[in-house]
Amino acid sequence: MAVLTIIANGIKKRVACETGVLVSQALQAHGFTLTMPCAGKGICGKCRVKTRGLLSEPTWEERRALSQEELRMGIRLACMARIAGDAEISWTENSGSAYVVGHGVAPDFDSRPDGEGWAAAVDVGTTTVASYLYRLPDCTPAGRTGGANPQAVWGADVISRMERAIAGEGEALNRAIAGEIDRQLSELARQAGIACGEIRQMVITANTAMLYLLAGICPEELTHAPFTANRQFGEWRTGEALGITCAPKARIYLPRCASAFVGADITTAILASGMIKEQGNCLLLDIGTNGEMALRADGRIICCSTAAGPALEGGNIRMGMPALPGAIDSVRLEQGKIRHTTIGGCEAKGLCGSGLLDAAAVLLEAGVVEETGAIAEEGHDYLDFLCQVDGQPAFRLPGSQVMLTQRDIRNVQLAKGAICAGMLTLLSRAGLGPGEIKTLYLAGGFGSFIRIDSAARIGLIPKALAGKTKVIGNAAGVGACMLLQNSEFKTLTEEMAERMETVELSQNPMFSQYYMDCMLLEPVL
Repeated sequence: MAVLTIIANGIKKRVACETGVLVSQALQAHGFTLTMPCAGKGICGKCRVKTRGLLSEPTWEERRALSQEELRMGIRLACMARIAGDAEISWTENSGSAYVVGHGVAPDFDSRPDGEGWAAAVDVGTTTVASYLYRLPDCTPAGRTGGANPQAVWGADVISRMERAIAGEGEALNRAIAGEIDRQLSELARQAGIACGEIRQMVITANTAMLYLLAGICPEELTHAPFTANRQFGEWRTGEALGITCAPKARIYLPRCASAFVGADITTAILASGMIKEQGNCLLLDIGTNGEMALRADGRIICCSTAAGPALEGGNIRMGMPALPGAIDSVRLEQGKIRHTTIGGCEAKGLCGSGLLDAAAVLLEAGVVEETGAIAEEGHDYLDFLCQVDGQPAFRLPGSQVMLTQRDIRNVQLAKGAICAGMLTLLSRAGLGPGEIKTLYLAGGFGSFIRIDSAARIGLIPKALAGKTKVIGNAAGVGACMLLQNSEFKTLTEEMAERMETVELSQNPMFSQYYMDCMLLEPVL
């Protein structure tokens, strides 16, 4: 046994620890959360901690991710370093942000709730969780809150989390998300001055994989062909059955999913967009760790989900970070100068998703990055800001110490290529071109803050849609709130999900061709 001293956010805690365990496992066992977007594979370098004492020798992954100076200072990757004896671990936790809970835009609708009293809607995203409280039957908003999805410890993407659940950690994944919902319900109850147990009705929306993990169902069938979701929900559960201890008697509705890849979050987002009633062809795009989209055309609703990865939310980016104070959230080219702003006006610490998208567009415009994605080492006016990181070209944003590496640019290309290719595949399936779309509904927290011209400049969305975009914010969460406020929407969304067509992209030759074409950083017509 070893004595482990943990220092986080100025709080010191001494605990007993078995030798040989990973630092990340030791921290998790004692209630501390580290973000590990790569699911502990030593790839992303996001789980850096400062150490002293007896630890294992640095692994190959650590030597690749960390500089010699960092290693001399005791910086290690928590997912790779092991406790070898008495040691001290210190770092600062990212414990949520006021920026997590996004606003949404709902269409006009009549309120016809089922019952009365306190009710909550929860949107469980892959990266964040947002919750809303209402008083029924008058449907008065009474509070909202949000936070990070603690399942990020098992990986930034749903594939990593499903693999860990299949390997026997499903109960831990359930406890993590149920615990976060408990925390948020407690906060909502505090805001309203009530006891948690008074919340007697809830709607929880999420993608199919997230609902499987919340419900404690092994997600193995979602991970391999034919990718069939035998549980598509549209059902009621209790708080106790889901592990939500602060409201065990609450009746909880889990909205209907369309397929293994198109979950309840898209069902509720479609409801919130109002697109099912709009005249003309409409496209919904919810950008997050997954790029989920739905096309409504000629009475059909065609959907797909692309594995965009966490890059556009700051994951797998060397200096990527959530939308917290100090994150660069916009980059502009003004009179030949590259300028940026940060959240809170603080000194720049890293790039959140909107800043990353802007940076890619601005560097492309300035000639620093070529259409192939390569960082140009000559032929532009910003040579003084070029540098090397881990043996690869990088660019330091003027006025900051924030760098964008060649690998970061490639990750942006992979993410934006997958999203745009998914959109084009849906349009092709319906026999439409981008110019025939009346409205593009842009949903999700990330989608609420991006600059549309930057998205079109690098080919994240087709150029023809740039002027037809309507930003609707956290549409999945708004749709969940609508289900609380009008019980008839439950039947509507169940029937809608039943007839939604899902395009499975993994073996789709059309998607594969579009994906290759969309990898270039250039406008897509």
